Amino acid sequence: LHSLLGVYCSAGLAAHAEEILMLSSSEFAVEPDAEAFTIVLGALEATEPEKYRQLWSTMLTSTAVRPTPEMLESALRVAIASEDARFAQSVLELMFELRTPPAESL
Repeated sequence: LHSLLGVYCSAGLAAHAEEILMLSSSEFAVEPDAEAFTIVLGALEATEPEKYRQLWSTMLTSTAVRPTPEMLESALRVAIASEDARFAQSVLELMFELRTPPAESL
């Protein structure tokens, strides 16, 4: 799954990678993990902040995946870049809950 998602994302087809990610458990009997979400979120980070936030929300509400520190920093970068205070607050609250401080560079 990771390789397939990586190929789609590196070809600029993050939307297709997202579709595969969402179908992976029902169509391929493979539960998406943190690495799978990291691949697709990474592809969406710079170019599609709205899709990023939607996928982030789906990950948190519909899967058992817990965000890694790297994923949290990525989400905070998206919130800052898109000037989305509500998203930034939710990410910071999650960072606090998971005891993951933001990187000094942020």
